[in-house]
Amino acid sequence: METRSHETQIEIDAPLEEVWRAITDAPEIQKWFAPEVTVTPGVGGKFSASWGPGMEGTQFIEIWEPNRHLRLFEERAHTFGCTGDESTRTAPVRLVVDYYLNSENGKTLLRLVHSGFGASSDWDGEYDGTRQGWPGFFRVLKYTLERQPGKDVRNLNLFHTVPAGDANALQAQLLSGFDLRGETWLEAPGFYQGVVDSLDGALVTIAASQKPDLAHFYVNLTLYGCDPTRVAQVEQQWKQALENLS
Repeated sequence: METRSHETQIEIDAPLEEVWRAITDAPEIQKWFAPEVTVTPGVGGKFSASWGPGMEGTQFIEIWEPNRHLRLFEERAHTFGCTGDESTRTAPVRLVVDYYLNSENGKTLLRLVHSGFGASSDWDGEYDGTRQGWPGFFRVLKYTLERQPGKDVRNLNLFHTVPAGDANALQAQLLSGFDLRGETWLEAPGFYQGVVDSLDGALVTIAASQKPDLAHFYVNLTLYGCDPTRVAQVEQQWKQALENLS
């Protein structure tokens, strides 16, 4: 069966061992990828991640070569949508995520190949979503290792839908409600990511997707060294801002 793949790579100013730990150790993965992660290491082990009800998955470990190559795979006959409750039955596929690590000039080159997506249009949403999503995750990983090493990290994920909403207009409304001065890495229709000075160097990632009958928002807040009270305050501020979108 014909399948599709895409590739993402990034250079990280950190040793191979640190990057390997960041992609294989559950507490480290939680800092940049998903708020709930469990890992059973080694060939035959598994990797489970969850962003909330309906947005969880498990992959199995096929290759485990420390500091060199990690391969995860899963077999399923349905697609995943961005809201967690979208699913389309398809022919069975074998989805594979390969991480390759190489050292260059004292830095680590991390390359990811995500393959096995079906060629039919049923897979377009998941294919495009992961192709656009991995670079954002990798930027969080790079920033965390290079500029926030050793700090406690809280990875907050918020989801919100607005019936009959215009995703681009609502994204602009959401951004205008906060002081986001700092480093803007990427701002475009449907996506924002950057460092926020007023949150002590926290990262804000916003992905807005337009559906026929609604606008869907995913917001990730990666907070560094914040006490629990401050984390709760920030989370409530963003939840309220999302609820006020109209």
